[in-house]
Amino acid sequence: MLDFLVANLIEALALVLAGIISVVVAGVGKMVIVWLKSKMAVEQYDFLKSGAATIVRFIEQTSLWDNLLADGTAKKERAMLLVTEWAYEHDIPLTYELLDRIIEEAVNIMNAELGEVDLNGEA
Repeated sequence: MLDFLVANLIEALALVLAGIISVVVAGVGKMVIVWLKSKMAVEQYDFLKSGAATIVRFIEQTSLWDNLLADGTAKKERAMLLVTEWAYEHDIPLTYELLDRIIEEAVNIMNAELGEVDLNGEA
């Protein structure tokens, strides 16, 4: 009789322990998925910033020889088009607000690194 009670107690404790472990594993699994999604979003954002910076620099360099892109508005429109195409090719979701912010940030970084230089070579 005592052996039967001990066996049932051990079985009940094992079931409770298995339930606790499954809840913990499920919770940890959900946290890992959330962390991976946020990590992927950060990596996509950094990748988008890098691509936008490259495109902005390309447009700035080519605009020196291209009179069509002489003003800032035309350069920004061209950058928006190219960054949108680039993001689409890399399956990166993009909103207009994010696109505008990324391009402005790329322009500001480029200007800070290179300084404002006019065509006469003066800083």
